Amino acid sequence: MKFFSIRNKIFLFYACSMMIFLSLVGYILYSLFFNTLKEYQVNYSIELANKTQYNLEFFLSSVNNTAALLSNNKNIIEELSMGNGLNKDEVNTFLENTASAHAYLKGIYIIGQNGNVYISDPRVKEEDLVLSFEELIASNAGDEIYKDSYTYKYHSSYNARTLTYTKHIYDYKNNVDYGLLIIAINYDFLREVISTASVTLTNKMLVVDPEGETLFTFPFNSYLDEVIFKHPEVLSQGTLRFTDKVFGEESIIVSDTVKYSNWKIISIHPLNNILADIQKLLFEMLKMMALFFIVIAFLAYIFSYNITKPIITLSNSVKQVEKGDLSVNVDIKNKDEIGELTAAFNKMVKRIDQLIKRTIENEKQKAEMDFKILQAQINPHFLYNTLDSIRWMATLQNAPIVSTMVSSIINLLKYNFSRKDSLVSLSEEIDSVKNYMSIQKYKYGDMFDIVYNIPDEILEYKTMKFILQPIVENAIFHGFENIEHIGIIEISACIEEDFLYITVSDNGIGMTEEEQQNVVNRKPSNKQYLEIGIKNVDDRIKFYCGEETGLTLSSTKNVGTTVTFKLPVNIRM
Repeated sequence: MKFFSIRNKIFLFYACSMMIFLSLVGYILYSLFFNTLKEYQVNYSIELANKTQYNLEFFLSSVNNTAALLSNNKNIIEELSMGNGLNKDEVNTFLENTASAHAYLKGIYIIGQNGNVYISDPRVKEEDLVLSFEELIASNAGDEIYKDSYTYKYHSSYNARTLTYTKHIYDYKNNVDYGLLIIAINYDFLREVISTASVTLTNKMLVVDPEGETLFTFPFNSYLDEVIFKHPEVLSQGTLRFTDKVFGEESIIVSDTVKYSNWKIISIHPLNNILADIQKLLFEMLKMMALFFIVIAFLAYIFSYNITKPIITLSNSVKQVEKGDLSVNVDIKNKDEIGELTAAFNKMVKRIDQLIKRTIENEKQKAEMDFKILQAQINPHFLYNTLDSIRWMATLQNAPIVSTMVSSIINLLKYNFSRKDSLVSLSEEIDSVKNYMSIQKYKYGDMFDIVYNIPDEILEYKTMKFILQPIVENAIFHGFENIEHIGIIEISACIEEDFLYITVSDNGIGMTEEEQQNVVNRKPSNKQYLEIGIKNVDDRIKFYCGEETGLTLSSTKNVGTTVTFKLPVNIRM
């Protein structure tokens, strides 16, 4: 927190406090209503599952009613009691009409104790039918049994899974068993009844017989026998409800007996699905809390902004002063402690600006005085007259080289000492270098040459006097020392982003990285004259033009050295 700004600290404190308060209120509300909503959602999910059980029981009641009508039909009982088979075709036709009237029936069959077999479908093989239900024929007369079977066992052309309902046609008054009624139920039809009732549920469902064999599952092809293996009590007890993990999900398991049958229906309700609505409610509550937090954050920002705005304004002004801008004046908009601090700051900056301007003026006066003292050390008029006499004597003695050389020296001295103005055009500074080079060429001959690469439009730009000659002189005395090739000095200039760049390059011996550092850091070395020349020129430029100007040195050993001047385009002194 110590690295945060005051605005951020106020914002974070206010926003975090309100967020903690909202979170606490939300947690209390969630805790109070969670259990109530959870119980409601669980009961609602189980109630939806009970509709599937209701549809299944309704279907089975229809089968029972059909069985009751057939077992009490007088014509059928009369035919079974007579045992002569005279009305067999009529009974078969009646059974066929009854089966065709119900889409869920695949067939109706009666196996009489008198040995006669009555069928709704002539393709049924009577011998195989009797063989398939041999045990049930001999069982107790009161049994009503649902059995899972396949019709291929007794049907010549139909091969499908069916559920068979069997019931003895029994005369309780006379204690007579007439035979066994068999109703073949379309398995796919019954499965469709279950899926239609369960299609909107996200729950799982299992219907089993008393032996635990699976009759139906939802979704189809789901393997849910794990529940029976872990909890066998669901087969023996009535209604059960408990919680356990199914396929790794915490679920509520409910089992019940299906009426009109000996089946068990087991429904599995994953808590994640049941609590989905609660989670949605929680999500909506979180969205509301997020909205409140955004509003609170906005208010916190406005609050912190209004408090810290004058402080930040004052801080930015301090940074401007730190960069050297002493023209800063902060408007005083508050009459509190911050307003008093702002007023004191304005007074302080004004006082610093006055002191700096006075110091700069004193330094300028001192520099000009030092320069005038240096000029005064030699009497220019005496030198001019003496050199001019030598030039005429050389002319009379027919020594043109000496005459030209003396003329160059006179021009050079006039340039350096006769002008009071410290600013000259670039062309005048170049002429001074040319005069100097003329003198040095007589001394060194063709050991070096100089090239000027300066556009004409740049020659009239103003520059400081006597800045190029020391650098050219260093190139001759130090750069071309002991070289075996022709030395070349190139002076070029260009304008870039309101600055005049002048480059003096040579192809001399160059400098190592250490030697460059000595020059830049002004450490004593065996090239003291080089260091002093560069130091004086760099100091003069920075003193009059600012710290962003001056000289830049770049050198490579045995390749050469480049010195770059950076001057303002509109230089003022």
